[in-house]
Amino acid sequence: MREVDLLLGGFADAHLDDLDEDQLAAFEVLLDVPDPVVLAWVIGEEDVPAAADSALIRRLIDFHAGQGAGDET
Repeated sequence: MREVDLLLGGFADAHLDDLDEDQLAAFEVLLDVPDPVVLAWVIGEEDVPAAADSALIRRLIDFHAGQGAGDET
């Protein structure tokens, strides 16, 4: 989906250099999740399941919500 490509690409452009090894691994795993599922999580249409919930997905959700431009931990 183009929307997810733009979202993940924008997040990667903004934060890829700041991610540690664990976060990079989580990002790579996220790339294997079907686009409609990722989009549903990010826009809040579906809850992120516990097995997929991570600091990285929360950071991505914040980024999408417009809070990603600031200093995140």
